[in-house]
Amino acid sequence: MGGASITPVLAKKLLSRLGKCLEKRQLSEFSLKKEQLTEREIEVLRFIACGYTNPEVAKALNIGVMTVNTHIKSIYRKLQTHTRAQAVRAASSRGWI
Repeated sequence: MGGASITPVLAKKLLSRLGKCLEKRQLSEFSLKKEQLTEREIEVLRFIACGYTNPEVAKALNIGVMTVNTHIKSIYRKLQTHTRAQAVRAASSRGWI
């Protein structure tokens, strides 16, 4: 009890791998440019950020709910997110919304 639960060598290897993972993630985030989201996708994101539901977004943009769903799926894929909150946070941190 009270001792290290992993050896110093293993700790060093783990930290090294973690650093490499973080570097790769930062590079992939920088490689994603605003132009990869369409203007409509950014528009949909802005409505989502304001708390609109999919039917409300559809009505405001005069498009179908299924089209909104398609835009949201595309946004998730491009931003590598899984929820509305994550997508809004990712776009917001990039200054897009």
